[in-house]
Amino acid sequence: MKRILFICFAFAAFGLMSATEGKSVTGSVASKAEFSHIKIRIKNDCGHDVKYEYNGLHGSLSKNYYREITIQPGHTLIIDGKDFAEITSSSDGKTYVVCS
Repeated sequence: MKRILFICFAFAAFGLMSATEGKSVTGSVASKAEFSHIKIRIKNDCGHDVKYEYNGLHGSLSKNYYREITIQPGHTLIIDGKDFAEITSSSDGKTYVVCS
């Protein structure tokens, strides 16, 4: 009896894994197309620290420093509470200098 239950459980688990696997493959392809990320750099040339915000994340950057961030195209880079740059897919690898 235990052996039959184990076999039924194994088939049920295999079926569940197969169903889940098909969905995750389809979902990952769609998410790569819809949610591609690019890397940009923010360089602070100001004589003071600046605050930045993007994709709902925020932080500060000390004077004369830079930071590499990962961002989705279509989002806005905000510096000290003001819109600074609209990020596009062509922004990949670009350095944005504040206070230049």
